[in-house]
Amino acid sequence: MKNGRGPAGGVGSCSAWRGLVSGGRAALWGGVADGAAVGEASGQPGVGEGGMGEPAEAPARVANKTAVALERQICAVRQALAVESALGFCGAQAVAEELKAQDVEQVPSVRTINRILARHGLQDAHARAPEAPVPGWYLPTVREDRAELEVSM
Repeated sequence: MKNGRGPAGGVGSCSAWRGLVSGGRAALWGGVADGAAVGEASGQPGVGEGGMGEPAEAPARVANKTAVALERQICAVRQALAVESALGFCGAQAVAEELKAQDVEQVPSVRTINRILARHGLQDAHARAPEAPVPGWYLPTVREDRAELEVSM
């Protein structure tokens, strides 16, 4: 070969080529010249035709996938908040806060909770904000109509 790219041209420009000692280069080229594949001649499996070895196996599971039990808990909390929340807060942020209040060990991010809710069809994408509660809704006697609240404006 000419132009410094091979055994006839001296030291080549390729770092892999430069890394081979002169005896190694001769053995590699001699093996290829005798009809052996590049991978067989170099002693490196996966080198040669197309430069690819055997395909790698896919992992048995996704490492960062949320556990099924946690997804079920997220859905249950969302459904409970939709019924019980006085102001109608039942989105991903409210679910995350409720999970933290329940001392769940690894609470997913709000974005992950949002994806889980979307995957299970539990998002109210076009829901309107609930109407404002009546004044004094937080006072038990007013809420139960045992007392009235005077509002001055």
